[in-house]
Amino acid sequence: MQRIHLAFLAIVAVAVAQESDPPASPPPTAEKKDPNLVLSVALRGPQTATNLVVTAKVKHEPPKDGGMFGGAGGGAVITVQRSMGGSAEPFEGTVEACRMPDGSRIVVSKTPLPGFELHLSDDGAIERTTFADERFSLDQLKAELGPLLDTGALARRLLAAKLASRREGAKWVFQGDVAKDIVRPTVGVNPMNARVLKVGAKLTVSEKGRLEQAAITVTRNDPLREIMRGRGGMRIQLGGAGAPPPPPEDDDKKHDIEGGSTTYTLTFEEKQPSERVRAFQREVARLRESR
Repeated sequence: MQRIHLAFLAIVAVAVAQESDPPASPPPTAEKKDPNLVLSVALRGPQTATNLVVTAKVKHEPPKDGGMFGGAGGGAVITVQRSMGGSAEPFEGTVEACRMPDGSRIVVSKTPLPGFELHLSDDGAIERTTFADERFSLDQLKAELGPLLDTGALARRLLAAKLASRREGAKWVFQGDVAKDIVRPTVGVNPMNARVLKVGAKLTVSEKGRLEQAAITVTRNDPLREIMRGRGGMRIQLGGAGAPPPPPEDDDKKHDIEGGSTTYTLTFEEKQPSERVRAFQREVARLRESR
């Protein structure tokens, strides 16, 4: 009888203890995470990686409206995306980049022909540009892709931009405009050199918080169309449905006409670089030692 009484008391004590304990808080869901913290942690990954390899796909796009004389009226289309100073077009394709121990960077095209090997440093660059049936310039690549490979500066600019966030399944997507100085200007004394008008970013962060991809789009002006429109006091009257609109009278900034754009789609991985990159690393080290 005493054993039954003690057992009954034990059951009552357990029941009272369970009722008095506060209910366990549900685990935090991804939706309740702070988007700024998610992005900050994701951007820290490429900065702390021991062997960081960046793959960048470089893609150029013409003006959305078809360029000069384009549009509903048809006729000839003249697209001015870049400097008129030379005949070489900017590089388009896929490149691989990695850091050197001194902080400089090796940037190599995925294919040798047409291709290039580029050493980016504060005191200049060692370039090896080869081509088959076409010739291309690396000026735009150095001015725009070069700064984007600085993961610390890239993270600061992206965090300062206060990008809008949204969920796509289990992933986070951050998108919006960033400061133009995220890339370097390529403006020279030539008035036909294109200027950067705006820079947009779209970042994808995985469910595990890793930065999967960063797409940076650089949009430039169209110098020729601006001159035809009346910038700098020059105006050329053109007929037809595709003629440039008249220039604004008050705000000079309204003369800015969007030209082409370039998107740099970056992926970040912690791994050893390819043999093509390692071979150029050895060559850079040899040339430095021979100075």
